[in-house]
Parts: sequence; C-alpha cells; structure tokens
Amino acid sequence: MNGVVALFTEVPTMTMQNIYNVGYVVLIANALVAFMLNVSVVFLVCPKLNNFEPCVLIRARLERHRHSS
Repeated sequence: MNGVVALFTEVPTMTMQNIYNVGYVVLIANALVAFMLNVSVVFLVCPKLNNFEPCVLIRARLERHRHSS
C-alpha cells in the first residue's frame, strides 16, 4: 500500500541528489534497523526457539496440518 502511494506521489520527483542528501550511512542504518526489527518479531512470535532454529514448533504444526489436509 505504501509503495503504491509513493509510486505516484514521491517517485516522480525523486532524484539521486535526494539520496545523496540523506547519505549512505543513514540508508544502511535504516536497513539494519529494519532487519533487526524483523529478527525481534521472530523471537516474539516464537519464543521457544531450539538452538536458534526458526520456529520448530510452528513448522511441526504446519507439517501435521499439510498431511491431514
């Protein structure tokens, strides 16, 4: 949804100078924060990680559900 709105409102007027004004450090820091937010959501959604394997319990339930369907 945000991408569609930005496509029509911001992208037509955006130039490389806008990106240079923000700076690469800020853009990379933003990407790292977004990545760490995604990692934190995994830890919140699946608190019983076993040796950092992603959501073992949820994966097992999905497999049982697939076989029963």
